[in-house]
Amino acid sequence: MVDLGFLLITFFMYTTTMAKPKVMDLSVPDKSKPAIQDVVIPAESRLVLIPTSRHEIAWMKGIQDPAKGYQFCHYSGSNNLRELLIAEQARTKALGPEFSKEAHQLHVLIKPDTGASFQDIVHCLDEMTINAVYYSTMMPLSPPEKEQVKKSLDSVYGKSMAL
Repeated sequence: MVDLGFLLITFFMYTTTMAKPKVMDLSVPDKSKPAIQDVVIPAESRLVLIPTSRHEIAWMKGIQDPAKGYQFCHYSGSNNLRELLIAEQARTKALGPEFSKEAHQLHVLIKPDTGASFQDIVHCLDEMTINAVYYSTMMPLSPPEKEQVKKSLDSVYGKSMAL
C-alpha cells in the first residue's frame, strides 16, 4: 500500500506543470548613456492617465485645458480603459498629413496618484501592451494636477472624496 502511495505521488509530481513565473518587460533608460534632451510629445496625440485611489482612471487629452476637469474611466465594464485607448489610437491615426509622423502615434503619460494601488498601475501597463501603445511613460503627478483631479472627483462623487 505504501508503494502504491509513493507511485501515485511521483506520478502526479511528474505530470503536473509547475506554476510558471509571469514577468512584465519594462524598458528603463540606460544610465550609461546621456539623457535625450528636448523630447517633444505632440499635444494632438497625447493622452494623460491618472490612476486614482478609487480604482478609476482620470484621463485627459493633451490638447484639453486641465482647468476644465478630467474625465473618468474604469478598468472593466463599460467606459473602460481599453475602449478609451482604441478610440484614441484611431483618432491619432486619422490626423491629417500636416501633422508629424510622431503625432500619428498615441503617446500615453501615466501619472499615478499616491493613493493608487500597484495593481492599478500594472493594469495600465498591461493595457499599453495589449493595445500596442509603443509610446508610454510613467511620470510623477504634479501638485496642480493632483488638485484638479481632486476637484473633478469631488464634482462627480461629492466633497468627501480624498485622493
